[in-house]
Amino acid sequence: MGQPVSRARLLKRCLDCGDKITKRAGRGRTMQYRSIGDLSVPATLKIPTCQKCGTEWMNGPIAKEIDAAMEPKFDRRLREMACGAFAGIGKSISPSDLADELGVSKAELARLKNGESQPTPEIVLKLAMIAAR
Repeated sequence: MGQPVSRARLLKRCLDCGDKITKRAGRGRTMQYRSIGDLSVPATLKIPTCQKCGTEWMNGPIAKEIDAAMEPKFDRRLREMACGAFAGIGKSISPSDLADELGVSKAELARLKNGESQPTPEIVLKLAMIAAR
């Protein structure tokens, strides 16, 4: 992702190469979003992009649009990662010990396992490390 643009309006020319910036949408794009490096971008999300060098430019309103589009995908990916880690852990550790290692209550652990609670990136990382033992 390119540099944030502090002006209220978007740039018309790229500060990197000087070419024209237009809002682009398209399939097959991914981006770093929060702690996940390869989240797919909705095909309809238009991001101001330099036509020549491909640098993406944004301001506050564009960043809010990106957050609104990407946050549900981020949450979904965290749930998928937690589910995979729980499967990898299996019965190798007691629920009590697992809850202690994660720093959550047994009730919260049950909600996480059942997909009723949204895991944090920290919880998913801890689960992955436990599963990798």
